[in-house]
Amino acid sequence: MVVILMLMNGDKILGDVVESESDVKNEIISIKTPLIIREVLTQTGYQALPPLALMPTDDCVRIPLRSIMVLPCIPNKELVDLYTQLTSSIVLPKSNLVI
Repeated sequence: MVVILMLMNGDKILGDVVESESDVKNEIISIKTPLIIREVLTQTGYQALPPLALMPTDDCVRIPLRSIMVLPCIPNKELVDLYTQLTSSIVLPKSNLVI
């Protein structure tokens, strides 16, 4: 399931949660194919920078629960679609029109 969480430093991580018993025991959350979303203050307000992909060798990042400020929650459909588009070869349609 794709989730978004906020780290103590303010970075937001978008990714697919991979749970295991050892992660629960060690108080760690594992995120598969994570993307970092950063917001910056501009003259027109806050804007999100394009997601930065983290590329670990095993395609999974382990984050200690003590480093998380906001626990994982389900992002809106637009973020889930963006994540799917950036991490897979699936092309999402721009409308619901069927011909």
